[in-house]
Amino acid sequence: MSNKPPTETARPRRPASLAAAILREDFDRHHLPIAEPEPPSAPPEDEFDNEYLCPYCAAQTQPDDRQCPVCGGKLWIKIRRREERSSWLWVALSVQMAITFWPAAAFLAMLAYAADQQGITNPLVLVPAYLGLPSSVPPEVANAALEIVPRPDILVLVFYLPLSFTMLIGLYLRWKPIYFLLLFTSLLTFVLAGAGMALYRESGFTSGIGMILALMMFLLLLQLEDDFFFDERRTLLRVDRSAKRGLDFLVHGRRYARQKLWAMAALHLRRAVAWPPGRIDCHLELAVAYIQLKRYELAAESLSTAMCINPDDPRVAELAGLLDSLRLAANLP
Repeated sequence: MSNKPPTETARPRRPASLAAAILREDFDRHHLPIAEPEPPSAPPEDEFDNEYLCPYCAAQTQPDDRQCPVCGGKLWIKIRRREERSSWLWVALSVQMAITFWPAAAFLAMLAYAADQQGITNPLVLVPAYLGLPSSVPPEVANAALEIVPRPDILVLVFYLPLSFTMLIGLYLRWKPIYFLLLFTSLLTFVLAGAGMALYRESGFTSGIGMILALMMFLLLLQLEDDFFFDERRTLLRVDRSAKRGLDFLVHGRRYARQKLWAMAALHLRRAVAWPPGRIDCHLELAVAYIQLKRYELAAESLSTAMCINPDDPRVAELAGLLDSLRLAANLP
């Protein structure tokens, strides 16, 4: 006989009490193995995701290229350092407006005074006489007016007002030559006022006021540098930040198409076709952009979608015929 002890059948250990069973179940529930989530699948690659493609023809370019090596399009543009006019510029405009319109008021006041002294109801009829041109005013009346208000006083204002008004317009439009002209004018005024103070002591107060005003204008102009200067920026193939909705994408896509930036147009129109998806214009314009980029397969897909929306639209047949002829010329199926 074998002296081996009988083998015990393995059986689960039973908890000693109901409380132990509850604790055991709670422990098992909170210590279950947690399955790690699978990594998300990578999105399919898209050639238009490369922001260094040429915005005109979608050719590959390098970040430091100045022009596209394929189509020759300019890849860098100049943009203002400050898009909106600064508050300092509005102050300068107010000053220049006062400089422009106060002499204009003085010009009209002097004409009105001379005309009133001669019994003339319309002061503007004296302007040709002051400019030495034929006038409807009798010569004796014109000569009397010239004695009341001398011609040099009027001529100075006549030549000053157009120049001052031009500088006002150039300041508003932010023309860089006007900015340098104003800087030069303020410095020249400061120097002349200082020379007047040194040479003519009796005009010291007036010259001092002129120096202070010229210095203040110069310091004000120094604050306006960003309003007049530009920076260069590389045009990247990316969606405009201002485009938020379908209509925005469509408007931006059309604008880029008018500028012959076909890759930029396609990038925006690809988003416009989904807002809403049943708008045939978006698909047709996207097909045109693809045709310009010689992406004929993508153009065919856009035309197929447009045909499903409205097969009777004559633009679909027209673009389909154009696409077939281009494929035939390129020996494509």
